[in-house]
Amino acid sequence: LGNDLMVTSERTFTEPERKNACWYRTQVRIEPCDHHDHTYTWSGTKKNDTHTEVCNYCTTPFVAEQHTFEGGVCTVCGVELSMGGVEPTPTAYVVWTEGNSTLYFTNVSDAIAEGGTYAGQTVTNVWNGTAVTETGTDSNAPGWKALSSSVQHVVFDQTFGNVTPNSLAEWFSQMTSLEDITGLQYLNTSEATTTNMMFAGASKITVLDVSNFDMSKVTDATQMFYNCTALTTIQSHDTWTVSSDEMFRNCTSLKGAVDYSDDAYGSAMANPYKGYFTAPKNPFELASTEDWNYLAKYVNAGKSCKGLTFTMTQDFKAGNMIGKWDSDQDPTCFTGTFDGAGHILTVEYGSEEEPFSQDRCAAFRFIGFGAKVQNLVVKGDIYTSARNGAGVVGEAYYNTTLSNVLCTVNIHSSRNGDGIHGGLIGNVSSFDHEEGTTIVGCSFQGSLLGSTTNRVGGLVGLKGQLPYLTIMDCFFAPKEVTVSGDDSRTFCRLLTQDVGDGPLTLGAVCYYTTTLGKEQGHKALLISDKTESCSIKNSSDRYDVSKLRTYTDGKDKISLKAFIVDEIGDDGDIKGEQQWFAVSGAKIYFVSLRKNLVIKDSDGAKVELIKDGDASYHFTMPDKDVNIIAEEGSTGVNLIESGQITIHNEADTGWYTLDGRKLQGKPTLKGVYINKGVKVVIK
Repeated sequence: LGNDLMVTSERTFTEPERKNACWYRTQVRIEPCDHHDHTYTWSGTKKNDTHTEVCNYCTTPFVAEQHTFEGGVCTVCGVELSMGGVEPTPTAYVVWTEGNSTLYFTNVSDAIAEGGTYAGQTVTNVWNGTAVTETGTDSNAPGWKALSSSVQHVVFDQTFGNVTPNSLAEWFSQMTSLEDITGLQYLNTSEATTTNMMFAGASKITVLDVSNFDMSKVTDATQMFYNCTALTTIQSHDTWTVSSDEMFRNCTSLKGAVDYSDDAYGSAMANPYKGYFTAPKNPFELASTEDWNYLAKYVNAGKSCKGLTFTMTQDFKAGNMIGKWDSDQDPTCFTGTFDGAGHILTVEYGSEEEPFSQDRCAAFRFIGFGAKVQNLVVKGDIYTSARNGAGVVGEAYYNTTLSNVLCTVNIHSSRNGDGIHGGLIGNVSSFDHEEGTTIVGCSFQGSLLGSTTNRVGGLVGLKGQLPYLTIMDCFFAPKEVTVSGDDSRTFCRLLTQDVGDGPLTLGAVCYYTTTLGKEQGHKALLISDKTESCSIKNSSDRYDVSKLRTYTDGKDKISLKAFIVDEIGDDGDIKGEQQWFAVSGAKIYFVSLRKNLVIKDSDGAKVELIKDGDASYHFTMPDKDVNIIAEEGSTGVNLIESGQITIHNEADTGWYTLDGRKLQGKPTLKGVYINKGVKVVIK
């Protein structure tokens, strides 16, 4: 009969009847099968196992498909991952492939056996489990030590970062042909108690990057680098405190802060200041989530980033949160400089079903002690059921700075009561220090969501009583606010909710479009969601500007306020990192993230900028159109990627309510209105 046919009758045939080909019965009807009654068979219930559809009527052979698990249940066949579907535990492997003289370190679930294939090579030898994680010296030395003279290359796979060997003694000892080690940052040393002779006798290798090494539990580092005669550079910006009299003995080519000397080869030289270490390249470049996670691992291990700069080279998604809390001691903070260089950092923490349940949900959970976060755009979503959730920093300790940061993160709070969330920072605190936090040239344009949550700050959830907090040249323009205004503040909540309570400085150039609880700063009234009198140009193309917003502060002049203005150059150009534009009584806000902007009229003549204050300038609108020109290739936000903003000299004679609603004509009811960018009282 072929496939895809269904046999039906007054009753359902039994399986033996179907197998015996009882197709001759007169009551049988044969018709196309719609597979409406089917079940599944499984090869297993693990993540990589398959299911196969089985129709209860026809003999159609279906193709096996891999399970698609979501929430522990396959969305196709319904099998639960928990039904014998526990993910196999990865096993640590050291794999030797003689064909390319390479020793691999990996941590995988699939078995690796001698004679098999790994990395495209035939496996010559393999060690796994405790033969990797519980090695030692002498009779318990690692098995691969027998290969010492044959190994030319060592490669650590990223998965090996989850392996925590208790000993690294003699791991690469006497590897006289070893030329390079790739992925050494994936070697997790946090549980190792000894590095005795770890690299001793590796006489051919020239560079080692041990900047990721956690030496906190190491008690024996005797002859760790002994007789590495070709070794010129050991990269690390840490100072090791482990004691070893012969750590660097006979490393005759080694050059760090000082050159090697036979008079000093003990562990006292394990530092980058007056010893044999070389601090890695600074600034460090971050190009991926993986890079971010290594920074998080470094900081969360308690290592200082003081004096170090980390610069993004492209957009990427944030991974593990940076900074952690230990209830028995002070928080572990990021203490360096994080420079976004105008790139976008995307955050995704928690979910609606499983919100993050600990305080301070943010990309940077803790910063402090001179930390700076600058030139950064942060977007994404945070779901939290705890307190101090924030778009950028969970908690900032003394002497910290946020500058030129645009945050469009949506903060979803399921907490009942005091959220103490902030658009930028959850909490500004200190230990016993008065030095506080400065926020300059920053803007929050995300969402604060959660109708059961109160005590929220537009930029800062709470400032403690002791530290100073300065907010200057900032803009609060949220997409949506559903958190309660009860005990909330538009820019920053204070311990007693009175500005006079503590040293809070809220600069004059701080505007908002939406109040949150008690008003702070100055209102910027929305005039239009579409600025028909303005356009963006990039080469010869014109771009939609519907996402630009114009605002008025009631001033009857063209205003240009710069978030960060270092100076006005001799050529009249603005030199700053982030600009805030105001046009014809109505403001257009955008971030240019460039240092130089040129303002000219349509004939090419420079338009004079007049300084109003520390961070405020204006110019008078000429009879011609005005172009605000960014450098070619400038990076921006709100559709401005390069080119210029053209301000057309077209007067807006319309009438508006104070909340920005345009009227059909001149109002007849008494009240205060906006006309031509000026407040007008109709009596």
